[in-house]
Amino acid sequence: RERAGEGGWSVAPIAVAGAGSARLTWHGGNDAAVAWNGVSWDRVWKRVRRSAADLLAQREPLSVELRAIPAGFEWTDADLAAWEAAVAVAAPTGESGGQSTSSPRWALARVGSEECGLLAVTAWHPLLAGMAEVDPTSATSTVTVSEGGPEGSVSLAVSPPGRSGVKERDHRAVGQSQKLWFFNDVAPGSAFWLPAGQSLYLGLVEFLRRLYRKHGYDEVATPLVYTADLWRQSGHWDHYGQHMFRVVSPRATDADEEAGLKAMNCPGHCVLFGSTPRKEAELPMRIADFSALHRDEPTGTLSGLTRCRRFEQDDAHIFCTVEQVAAEVADTLAFVDTVYRALCLPRSSVSLYLSTRPASSLGTDAMWEAAEGALREALQAHCSAHEGAEWTEDEGEGAFYGPKIDVCIGDRQCGTIQLDFVLPERFDLSYVDGSGQKATPVMVHRAALGSVQRMIAVLAEELPGWPLWLAPRPVLVLPVSREAETYATEVAKTLETGTGLRVAVDADSETLSRRLRRSHSLGYAYVLVVGEAEAAAGTVAVRRRPAVRIEPNQANHGNESC
Repeated sequence: RERAGEGGWSVAPIAVAGAGSARLTWHGGNDAAVAWNGVSWDRVWKRVRRSAADLLAQREPLSVELRAIPAGFEWTDADLAAWEAAVAVAAPTGESGGQSTSSPRWALARVGSEECGLLAVTAWHPLLAGMAEVDPTSATSTVTVSEGGPEGSVSLAVSPPGRSGVKERDHRAVGQSQKLWFFNDVAPGSAFWLPAGQSLYLGLVEFLRRLYRKHGYDEVATPLVYTADLWRQSGHWDHYGQHMFRVVSPRATDADEEAGLKAMNCPGHCVLFGSTPRKEAELPMRIADFSALHRDEPTGTLSGLTRCRRFEQDDAHIFCTVEQVAAEVADTLAFVDTVYRALCLPRSSVSLYLSTRPASSLGTDAMWEAAEGALREALQAHCSAHEGAEWTEDEGEGAFYGPKIDVCIGDRQCGTIQLDFVLPERFDLSYVDGSGQKATPVMVHRAALGSVQRMIAVLAEELPGWPLWLAPRPVLVLPVSREAETYATEVAKTLETGTGLRVAVDADSETLSRRLRRSHSLGYAYVLVVGEAEAAAGTVAVRRRPAVRIEPNQANHGNESC
């Protein structure tokens, strides 16, 4: 957060000025390095976020130091012109701290002892000390280190090149103007859903439930609080514990009774699978769960619906044999495509990535080769069958427990398909195969939306209006006079019966122009104006929200074409 009159470093990634000719390497956690040249920005940005999140979870002090431009770093004339223009705006006379602005300089940001980024400095101010609370998913126009709170915390937000810091449609503004949800300090990172917003949320969930039945999933419900023993068995207590809310009963007598509020569904689903003996004939077993999840995200990283402490995922897990993996991945890709088509997200905005075996991993070579081959085959078949769909291989970026497919909308990761060889072994899961022998199933973690809340935010910002079948306020009827109110009510009832859409009537005594403005602010897709002439002719005058999509078979709630 940068505020006028307050100190702080204001910096921008060199990549913004680099114009592709300069070579910049990002140094992240675990000695990971990514070169900008020839690498998709989406993948670089994902690694930046991951490295920043890993480093910042340590809550180490953040510092920034100035250094000279490295030898051999090439700047084009265009780079220098962009730099000089930025400095002229960002570093007023007398605020440069004695640094020369005649040539570019760069800063090396550190969290603790780790280098976490190479930054080009565009303004110099006193650096405020304190703890780093960085939003690794932020996408603003500049990188800013500034005073962030009453304890003098330091905030760092990194931005991708080519994105404006001010979105045309910010989902937080949409939520406020359309009266869909709000946040309050009594529950940081947890949305209060208003009636129209809850209608939007439930519409999305019910659509997914219909698809689940079509694709052979069974929905389950699992506990919200588990003992620490379960989280230790899954490995989350040691590796994810800093992001979990811990629960201790006031009647507890010792530390062994500590528990954790559920942050993910997978350990509970492992318990469910292992609760009874299984046979190969039961596989694949597909279970879905919309239980609430809670993660103790740092306050400085919370950002509307895109990063919450309380959220739900369209979370499902598939337990299957190795031989069934390819078919299950193909079906999941088709599931994801169906969801995105219904949500009017063009394939051009969706990116698919195959992340392969990292340097440190569990499992045999044969197991990894078979799993990666199955994912690769499924991606190739999917993209061949769907015009506009493309995928990229991201070597070495898989999880330690298995390869995965990431589904990104713009620069935001939403869906995922992950193969897991580790959790089934940790929970000693097994089934009896066709020869009567015990075998270990493969676990597939999959989600189409990621978090339901995040997808609603993405739709609010990516689309000019809600898809009609999902819109919380699809149709409004406005009578122009008292005499037309009866006809307006008849129109609303007829439309609701015939289409299944929610239709409201606004017969307020305010002027028609004021009611029209209010209908636009609330996000109504269609406004039907009726007067005595329309009542006599049995017609309506239609006003459509700008750029709203007219889709066939809207009453089916989730058509596959937009």
